[in-house]
Amino acid sequence: MRSLGPLESRKRFKYQSGQPLHEERIPDNLFLDESGRPDPRSPGLFFALGGVAMAESEVASYKSRADALKLRFFGRDDITFHEPDIRTHRDWFSLGGDADRQQAFCSALDELVAGTELALFAVAIRKDEFAEFVALDDDPYLPA
Repeated sequence: MRSLGPLESRKRFKYQSGQPLHEERIPDNLFLDESGRPDPRSPGLFFALGGVAMAESEVASYKSRADALKLRFFGRDDITFHEPDIRTHRDWFSLGGDADRQQAFCSALDELVAGTELALFAVAIRKDEFAEFVALDDDPYLPA
């Protein structure tokens, strides 16, 4: 099928080779995680896949600032920011049941994210269609 819109030459891009390593471009990192359960027998019709893309230099900056935040609130930096635990104030994120510290932590976390240069991606995946796709088992690029 013919697409809509103007057709443009790929030569309009300033890069010459198409290979980021040859052109010494700074790589981006893409971090992915799912939310919900892909099993069609689990509740709901969809599950979500979310992603965060950041330049290599921004990853180092984010990690440093995130570790400082963890040290400030928890006294250690080996804690993983896991949304369900943060939202429900479970485990480390209960902060001893202190509502003011919980609010201060959430505000600091919002500032950390707002101060980070990133691109966000999200997609809703229909569980029934996903199950059919997985059952086909004919994509050599996906794990068994």
